[in-house]
Amino acid sequence: MLWFTKEFFPSIHGRLKAIHFVPSFRITQFLPGHGNFKAYLKRFNLSRADLCSCSSEEIQDVNHLILSCSKVTPARCLRISSLKKNNLAWPPCFSTLVQNKTCFASFCEFIDSNFTHII
Repeated sequence: MLWFTKEFFPSIHGRLKAIHFVPSFRITQFLPGHGNFKAYLKRFNLSRADLCSCSSEEIQDVNHLILSCSKVTPARCLRISSLKKNNLAWPPCFSTLVQNKTCFASFCEFIDSNFTHII
C-alpha cells in the first residue's frame, strides 16, 4: 500500500519548510488517503467495492483521483495548466503540490471543487 502522506511530505523538514501549508478538513483526508475513498472504506468493510465509479476499473484512491479519474478531468486540466505556468511537469511529484505555495493553492482548489466525487 502506498503511504500517501510520505508522497506529499517525504521528510519532516519539507513539511516544516512549507510555511504556507494550512491544513483543512479536506486536505487532511486527502494527504493520508484516509478520507471517504472507496479503497480506504473497503479496508474496513464499509464499502463493498474499491473501484471508482468513473468506470475506469481503477481503485478509487488519492493517486487515481489526482492523476486519472475521468470524473475530475476538467479540474485536472486546470491544475495541469497551473503547473505548466510555473514551469512544473505533469504528472507532478506529489511533494511539489504542497511544497510550492502556488501549486498548493491550486491543489486545495482542486480538492475543494472535487470533494463531492469521492463517494
